[in-house]
Amino acid sequence: MFAMDIRTLALLLAVIVPTASPQAQRAASPAVDQHIHELISSLPRNSDLRSALLQGPRGDGVHFAWMDDMRKAGVKRVEMWVDIHFDRHGRPKQLTLGHTWYFDQYVGNVPVSNAEQLKEIRASGLQDELIKLALKRAEHGVWLDIPSPRPHPFVGGAMVTFFDDEWLPELPLLYYVGTPNIQETPSLF
Repeated sequence: MFAMDIRTLALLLAVIVPTASPQAQRAASPAVDQHIHELISSLPRNSDLRSALLQGPRGDGVHFAWMDDMRKAGVKRVEMWVDIHFDRHGRPKQLTLGHTWYFDQYVGNVPVSNAEQLKEIRASGLQDELIKLALKRAEHGVWLDIPSPRPHPFVGGAMVTFFDDEWLPELPLLYYVGTPNIQETPSLF
C-alpha cells in the first residue's frame, strides 16, 4: 500500500518525538518494565515495533475501555484508513472512514477474516467507538511532503493504528496524498 520507508519513518518519529505527557514519561514501575520486556520478547526479532520498543518509546500508560473490548474480541491491533479531503493549504476538511483491518497480532499483515468474529466486533460497539476516535485523531496529522502542484481535488488520507495495550507507543499520524488500494492489506510492522 505505502512504501515501507514511510512506515519506518513513522516509527523513527515515534522514537524521536515523544507523544506521551510528561507525567506518563516518568519512570515506570518494575511491573510495567516486566510487561514491556514480555512484549518485546513476544515480537519477531526483525519487527520495526520491537526495534522501536528497544529504543525506548512507550505508550502513555493510560488504559481505555476500548482496549479491553479489543482484548475480548481477540484483537491486538486495528488499522483504519481515513479518507480526507484537504483544503488548499493541506488541512483536513472532510473526513470519512475508508477501510478497517483487525489483527490478532501486533506484527504482520494477515487481518482477521473470520466472519463470525468480525460480526461480533461490529455488534459489540467496538468498531463504532474506534471510528469516532480514528476520525478525531486524523484531524491532527502531519505532512511529510505535500505534492506540488497540489492536485485538485486535494484528497488523501491517513492510517490510524490502535493497540490493545496502553504501553505500546502511539505512532505519529502521517498524511498521504491519494487513496490506497484497499484490496491490499497494510503491513505497518
